Amino acid sequence: MKLEASLPAGLEGTFRFGGGDAERRQREAAIEDVVSRMNVFVRGIARRRLASATVIVNQVRVSRDGNAVTVEYDGRSYRAELGGAPIDVVSVTGDEVKLTHRVKGDRLIQTFAGKDGGRRNVLSFKGGRLVLRATIFSQRLPKSLAYKLSYEPK
Repeated sequence: MKLEASLPAGLEGTFRFGGGDAERRQREAAIEDVVSRMNVFVRGIARRRLASATVIVNQVRVSRDGNAVTVEYDGRSYRAELGGAPIDVVSVTGDEVKLTHRVKGDRLIQTFAGKDGGRRNVLSFKGGRLVLRATIFSQRLPKSLAYKLSYEPK
């Protein structure tokens, strides 16, 4: 098996949420932006589902063992081979999805893809912090939901 590029510098380690209220408000505003474009009768349900799918975790841990990368979110662990075939996992919302990990430049791209949509987490290390850019995508949404969170080394 061919080893993919190593993890970008700074990504391995344990990090705690450091984005504070500003990033919490930005996430909420991103949810509202998507929900406001939906039919008024489904907005409440959509808002709750998006909020549960985008819970801000307190801790992120990234580790590598050979060609396998594990990303843990508050202890919920997702392990996949870098550049390997998609593997079956259960998402934070309880859906069965396919998980892939790949490196592109200075970023680790983690993708969860299901039959109705999914989530892409792009992790990078900038300015001494882990930056997580999350995108929720689905054919049922009028647009993708995107937001950014930052985590400080623990």
